[in-house]
Amino acid sequence: MRMQQYLKLEIQNEILRTQNFVKICETAALKDDNQVDEAEKKLIKKIDKATSKYIKDLKKALGIE
Repeated sequence: MRMQQYLKLEIQNEILRTQNFVKICETAALKDDNQVDEAEKKLIKKIDKATSKYIKDLKKALGIE
């Protein structure tokens, strides 16, 4: 069964938004003191792990991984 084009585009957009979210979090960690402390590093690592799994699942749904 062929995936509807609009659904495919929405999944691709969600992948890009999710990748961007990790970068935004990394940037936000620098905002207050221009450094990333250990607690922030730990949180960003957890976010990255969760979003990586989410992206992998989305790619699997698209049939590209």
